[in-house]
Amino acid sequence: MIINLRDLWDFADLEATEAHLRATLAVAETRGDNPLIAALLSQFARLDGLRGHFDAGQQHIAQSRAYLPTGPSWEGACVLLEEARLDYARGCISQAGQGFETALRAAEDCGAVDVAIDALHMCAIVSAPQEAIVWSERAEQKVLESGAEMREWLGPILNNRGWAHVDVGDLAQALRCFERDVALREETGSSETRQIAEWNSAHVLRLMGRLDDATAIQLRLAGEIGNNGKGIGYVFEELAEIATATGNDSQAATYARDALAIYRRTGMSEDSEPQRFQRLESLARCNA
Repeated sequence: MIINLRDLWDFADLEATEAHLRATLAVAETRGDNPLIAALLSQFARLDGLRGHFDAGQQHIAQSRAYLPTGPSWEGACVLLEEARLDYARGCISQAGQGFETALRAAEDCGAVDVAIDALHMCAIVSAPQEAIVWSERAEQKVLESGAEMREWLGPILNNRGWAHVDVGDLAQALRCFERDVALREETGSSETRQIAEWNSAHVLRLMGRLDDATAIQLRLAGEIGNNGKGIGYVFEELAEIATATGNDSQAATYARDALAIYRRTGMSEDSEPQRFQRLESLARCNA
C-alpha cells in the first residue's frame, strides 16, 4: 500500500511525528504489509538524521531493506532517498548528492513521482547554486506534469531556487521566485509559510535598493506576527538593516537590540550564529 508519507510529518513537532510513524508502522505490521514497513522504517531513519542519531538511522535503513520487494518499487526508491538524506544530515554532501541521483533514477524507473520530485528537490539543495537552479527547474516541471496532488511541492522548490538566484547575484529572478511563492502561499492559506515568502521578497528588495518597498513589507509582517510571534526576530533584524541603509542609526540600534533579545530568548546564541550576532551587536552600538 502506497501512502503519502508527508502526511505523517510535523517538522515543528518531531515527537508527534514519531508517534504517527509508530502508529502507522503498527498497522502495517498487523497487516503484514512488508513493503509499507520498509517505507516507514526509512522515515525513522529520516527522523534519526534530524535528531543527529546517525548510527540509529543507518540501522533503520538496514532494517528497511529486509522488507523490500524484489525489483523496482516505490518503497525501494523511498529507502534510497532516505539513505541519501541521512548522508546529507551528517555532512557527507558529495555522497548524498550521488545518493539523491540514484534515488531519482530508481523513482523514475518505477513511476514513483512523489519520490522523484523529492529527489530532484534534494539534488538542488546539495548542488552549487547554478546547478541548483537547473535541478529546481526540473523539479518544477515534474510537479507541473504530475497534477494538483503534487502542487504542494512548488513552495519549497520556489523558495530554494530563489535563494540559489540570490547566491549567483540574479536578484531579479530571485524576487520573481519569492513573489510566486507568496502568491502560492496566499492561495493555499498557509500564513506562516506566506510570511516566510514575504520576508524573502522584502530581503531581496533591500538588496536591490528598493528600501521603501522592503520597509513596507517588513512593517506589515511585524504588525501581523506581533512581538512574541514566530519569526519576529528575523523581521526586526531586517528592519535594522534597512534603517542602517537609510542612515537612521538610532532606529537601527533599537531594532538590532530587539532582534538580539528575541534570538537569545528563543535559544539562538553567539556560538550557533556568530556572524549574525556580531553584526547585530555592531548595529546595536551604532548610536552609542
